[in-house]
Amino acid sequence: MPHPFDVTMKELVIGHAADFAAAFGLPSGVSTELNVDLSTLTAATDVALGFGDPVSEIADLNFQTGPDPHLESRLLLYNAALHHRFQVSVRSILILLRPSADHPSLTGEQVYSGGGGRVEFRYEIVRLWHESPEAFLRGGVGLMPLATLCQPPQGMTVEEMLPGIIDEIGRRLTAEVARPEAV
Repeated sequence: MPHPFDVTMKELVIGHAADFAAAFGLPSGVSTELNVDLSTLTAATDVALGFGDPVSEIADLNFQTGPDPHLESRLLLYNAALHHRFQVSVRSILILLRPSADHPSLTGEQVYSGGGGRVEFRYEIVRLWHESPEAFLRGGVGLMPLATLCQPPQGMTVEEMLPGIIDEIGRRLTAEVARPEAV
C-alpha cells in the first residue's frame, strides 16, 4: 500500500533519474524504470519449521534433485522472506538428493556487491551421497527413506547396500508405525 510520499518520490525519481544517479553515486547513463510490484513474486520453499512458542527460530529445508542455476538466489529469497514475515533468524539448509543436483558453485555462501553495498548469505549443504546411511536408519522413521540415497559402506556397492536398508526400513515400519502410515 503506497504511503503519501511514495507517489511523489516515484515521479521525481522517474522524471529526473540522472539527478538521483549523480546525487547517490549510481551508475551514469540510461536507466530503466522497473515494475516494483513484488506481489506477483511467488516464493514457496520446500519446508520451513518454526521452533519455539512464539516462534524464535526457523529452519528452512530445501530438497534439490537436479541442477538449478538460480538455486542460491532462491535460497536467499526464501531466507529473507521468512525473516521478514516472522522477524526471527532463519537457518537455510540445502539437501542435495542426487549428485546431478550438485555444482562447484554451491559453496554454502552467496556474496554479491554493488554500489557500496554488500550481501553475504550463508547456507548449509548436505550432499546425501556423502553421508552414512546409519544416521538416517537410526533416526526417526521420517529419515529412513533418505538412507537409500546415502554412500554405501566401504567395499559395498549401492546395489549391495539397498536390500539391507530396505529390510531395516520394513522392520522399523512394522514395529514403530501404524499400518496405514507404514503402507
